Amino acid sequence: MCHETNTWRLYLRNCKHIVCVSCGLEYIRHWIQDRQKARIKCPKKSCKRRIYPSDIDALLNPQNPDLDHFMPLSSREWLQYHHDRDVISYGLGGDGMAQQCPLCKNMYAKMDGCNYVRCSNLRCNQWFCFICGDPVASFQHFTKNQCKVGWDDVYKLTYFLRFVLMSQTMTNCLIMPFVSLSILVGIPLGTVIAFPYFIFKSLERCAIQKGSSILRVYFIMAALTPVILPFSLILGIGSIFTVLPILFAYLVLSAVKCFPVVGQFMKILDYLSTALGVAGFGDWKTILRDAKAARLELEAEERQKILEKTEYITTADRNTQERKYYDIIAEEHEYRENRAIGAAQCEDGAVDVGRFIKKGAHNIDAIKEGNVRELQGISREDVIVNDMGEVVGNIPKGGKKAKMFQAGAGLL
Repeated sequence: MCHETNTWRLYLRNCKHIVCVSCGLEYIRHWIQDRQKARIKCPKKSCKRRIYPSDIDALLNPQNPDLDHFMPLSSREWLQYHHDRDVISYGLGGDGMAQQCPLCKNMYAKMDGCNYVRCSNLRCNQWFCFICGDPVASFQHFTKNQCKVGWDDVYKLTYFLRFVLMSQTMTNCLIMPFVSLSILVGIPLGTVIAFPYFIFKSLERCAIQKGSSILRVYFIMAALTPVILPFSLILGIGSIFTVLPILFAYLVLSAVKCFPVVGQFMKILDYLSTALGVAGFGDWKTILRDAKAARLELEAEERQKILEKTEYITTADRNTQERKYYDIIAEEHEYRENRAIGAAQCEDGAVDVGRFIKKGAHNIDAIKEGNVRELQGISREDVIVNDMGEVVGNIPKGGKKAKMFQAGAGLL
């Protein structure tokens, strides 16, 4: 830290240490922007405690205009957003255990087996892939990319197949006419209704993203209705070619289920499921998910311990940072000192070189009339002249002091 006394300071409530606002902002900027850390320790080297999130919020408070003197508002808002995201991700287990909705940016924890997920925000409802975080419209995303569909996703997709195979033979025979009629009529009719609804929801989502009025969506739908309805009818008629294979597969499965061998096999599975339920293993999916969640939680704890070890700055790195900082402070102090008290020793008295550099024309005559004996900060051996025109040629070429005097003499 800078150890300045005439500056604003912040009291860290966790460790009772005090840090100046300027250094505190630069310190947390390093840990948030460069290191992506959620837990930031006290800047004091010997202190092992963390800075409270409320103290970080106070340093980045966008409602405090006084902080604009130390860091622009846009930079503080950027740091606040990324810090909040890192904190939530850290609490959920770190990288790979949390994912943001690509539309509304809500954070979600990983659930084993679910890679095709939907945002629970009612104003969003965006489907996205939990592995890559990209928005997806269907399961086709998992067929053309390296992302793999989860086992729970497959389990949900095969609900109809499981219903046909696990239901009783008599029950299956009784509902077969109703199911067949629903498939034959429901899918084409649903296509006719679903297509305009899909168009409307897509336009509504685009309007929400762009901040447009929902009334504009209604007007667009009303204008497109003469085009959408005929196209929906064409899609509904065309879906019959998809309905026939589905209906045929259902009838074949129902017929196979009526075979005695298949019936006995399914009965054995039913007895086995009952036995597992009595033994406490009935809800096997929940058991597997809980076991996997417990293992992932242990892995997250180990990962957090490793991340916490990296929060400490090594002694060598801290010493390097402090040396660089104090070198900059020393150079600035030397420059201010030379500018403030450096003077040209003339016969009539001292002329302030700092004032000469800033307002050179005011002191030109005074310097020309004097016999320049010595310039403070430059030895007699370097500069011994009696003509101001020779000053530039006699001043040494290197160093900050030389540059300062050269700049001053250049105003003549």
